[in-house]
Amino acid sequence: MKIKFIPALIVASAAVTSLAAPIEFDFKDPKGVNNVIFKTDAPLESINGTATAISGKVTFDPANPGAVNGKIVVESA
Repeated sequence: MKIKFIPALIVASAAVTSLAAPIEFDFKDPKGVNNVIFKTDAPLESINGTATAISGKVTFDPANPGAVNGKIVVESA
């Protein structure tokens, strides 16, 4: 029974993925808990830091993963 179920599950999940609509992710952070950690290696120094106050939207299409589109904004002072 398990052997017949696994191929059916694979086919069903592939069909659902191919029919899935693009998904939009909203990075709005009303609780203020999102953060970004970054590291930059420059010729004279290494810069490490963190940032909060993140916002933006990103759209992901499961049928075309390479076509991710969007914008993430990090406030700076």
